[in-house]
Amino acid sequence: MEFAAGIEISPGELVNPLGGVPDVSTAVWVIGSEQPEIFISDRFGFRNPDSVWDNPKIRFAAVGDSFTFGAESTEANSIVGRLRALEPSTVNVARGGNGPVSELATIREYLAGHSPDVVIWFYYKNDMEQDIYRDLRDPILARYMDPGFSQNLASRKAEYAEAYRAAYIAKVRDEREPEETVQTAAPDDRWIDWLQFGQGANPLNNLSFLTLRRTRTSLRLIKGGGDWPDPLEETMGTILGQAKNSVAEWGGELLFVYLPGWEEIVDNDRTKFDFRNAALGAAHSAQIPVLDLFDVFDAHPDPKSLWPNRKPGHYGQQGNALASDMVVQWLVDLGKW
Repeated sequence: MEFAAGIEISPGELVNPLGGVPDVSTAVWVIGSEQPEIFISDRFGFRNPDSVWDNPKIRFAAVGDSFTFGAESTEANSIVGRLRALEPSTVNVARGGNGPVSELATIREYLAGHSPDVVIWFYYKNDMEQDIYRDLRDPILARYMDPGFSQNLASRKAEYAEAYRAAYIAKVRDEREPEETVQTAAPDDRWIDWLQFGQGANPLNNLSFLTLRRTRTSLRLIKGGGDWPDPLEETMGTILGQAKNSVAEWGGELLFVYLPGWEEIVDNDRTKFDFRNAALGAAHSAQIPVLDLFDVFDAHPDPKSLWPNRKPGHYGQQGNALASDMVVQWLVDLGKW
């Protein structure tokens, strides 16, 4: 999320809008296309036709991160876009970079006033590997662990929209400063920067030829990609429990979908299973119906084809289609469709 630490809407008052900039043209770069897909963000800054919020009854709502948002995909080929083609009263309140607390906050802020019948929580592996720790360190997001906390964002949309636009424009301007203003680091400093000593990472992870990092991963000495702490299963269960209770307050139901990653399916990296098992365990402990897509992706005759250009990243057209088809079938089996 671009402004996870919040933006100032009045002197001394910070707000985390959770959504994007409302009512603006937004570009999504699509793999394999020379031009981005342009859509107009809705009244809350999400990837929906704005009219969907005017439906007297919203059937489905999707929360999640960039996979659910439809990063690097056209709307028609995205997971939620394919669901919306079958059920027009489907809203997508996912954002790239969202973590579990961000998703709980989004349910509380934007969905409570529209009471969708079913809220689908799309979980991707980095939610518990990384994002949950970042969310809990954020001074605004951390307050959502209190079931009574709200920023009342839906009712304050007009109040923060202009401030959010100004903050976004300033951010883009800062990122486009001329290259000549960037000082070149001395040789010794470049080595320090490359080893990432100052970024909280283990610098030896960059020296795989010295540390035998693949062997260390296989032996479960590290959890692949970094020396992360053990998954916060109990905390994740608390978050999901709060989300379930919020949805139940308006008579809806929360469902949980596990989206597998390249490392699990193609690389067969079993060290990721600590986090997978924790995520599934948290959902089961909160007594939330679960659809685990791992076995479906794992059994695919050509799993690499589920990712664009047969390389890791977001799902490609085939991966999104497989995920959305399985979700639809599951909803039918549950009697929700």
